[in-house]
Amino acid sequence: MVDIVRDALLAFARLHVLHHASEEPIFGLGMMKELARHGYAIGPGTLYPLLHRLEEDKLLVSRAEVVAGKTRTYYEITAKGRRVLRKIAPKIAELAGEVLPHAPVGTHHPPARGRGNPSFARAIEQFCLQFGVLSITYRRGGLGF
Repeated sequence: MVDIVRDALLAFARLHVLHHASEEPIFGLGMMKELARHGYAIGPGTLYPLLHRLEEDKLLVSRAEVVAGKTRTYYEITAKGRRVLRKIAPKIAELAGEVLPHAPVGTHHPPARGRGNPSFARAIEQFCLQFGVLSITYRRGGLGF
């Protein structure tokens, strides 16, 4: 049986990753922390395959860099990844407008360090709230995948 909530949340996580990679290079641990800030509890066993898949699909490109004596892999969005974000944005807005016409405001997490698209994050979080996902998330400390 398909778990529609899990599938939707993984799709939201992929969009978050692409969005943040469009602003600056990202790396696994940093992205796990950023996603946690949005209420997602995604471990390395989920995030790294997600990053690798986005790279295989040519939406991200990676490069290795030595940081504090350890190799860190950074991911950056590609031109194809930017096109995907531009293409999906109107669909997200349309869905949010239909599913969340009277959604409560105030569950939104402000972007870290003044970055991000607050309306994108708000739309996703309101979508989850509409279906009771975020209320469970915050009481239990995070969504697990």
